[in-house]
Amino acid sequence: MPGGLLQPIRRHISSRTTQNCWHGCSDVRHSCASDLILTLFLVVAHESSMEKALQTLNELEASGVIARYAIGGAVAAYFYAEAVMTEDLDAFVLFSKKTSGLLTLTPIYEFLKARGATEHREHLAIAGTLVQIIPAYDALTEDAVAQAVEKKVGRTSTRVMRAEHLIAIALKTGRPKDHAQIKQLLEQAQVDVNQLTDILQRHQLMERWEKLKATTS
Repeated sequence: MPGGLLQPIRRHISSRTTQNCWHGCSDVRHSCASDLILTLFLVVAHESSMEKALQTLNELEASGVIARYAIGGAVAAYFYAEAVMTEDLDAFVLFSKKTSGLLTLTPIYEFLKARGATEHREHLAIAGTLVQIIPAYDALTEDAVAQAVEKKVGRTSTRVMRAEHLIAIALKTGRPKDHAQIKQLLEQAQVDVNQLTDILQRHQLMERWEKLKATTS
């Protein structure tokens, strides 16, 4: 089954010839077969549900209610590294037209509810996947959505924020779990250092970056 969400499973299979597998086992003689089967089952089931949700988000964009969307947060990180998979999907959106007043999610919610979505606090449940619709809220997230890259989940195309933007957003947010995500992406993703530096400079994050490097070195 194609799709970026299965990459950690493939990495797991490869890791069985190394000293440590991706969930922490250290004995090269161990058998992770049962864990692998369970993990594969959960990921495939999650991917199937997510694929249907993404198809609905693609319809939302095609309708013109939004100009563009991209996956961010932990799910986006999962395309690049063995991040902790969460049950909810963060969909950052750009609106078709700039408005001088407050942005409202009402047209988005109406569109999605008409296609079976239901509200769960700050999320919408779409085809079994919890989705949080997040308007791009500053220049950095607008940039991240605009430059997001195309990925596949199953047979469905979607857009995912670049690893470099995920690092910059996590740096700006600044929680301990964000710093952990930065470390993981730097270790496992193919990060373009020049592009990352350009993003950090354009969004006035170099000072935070230097402080983070100083505390983790």
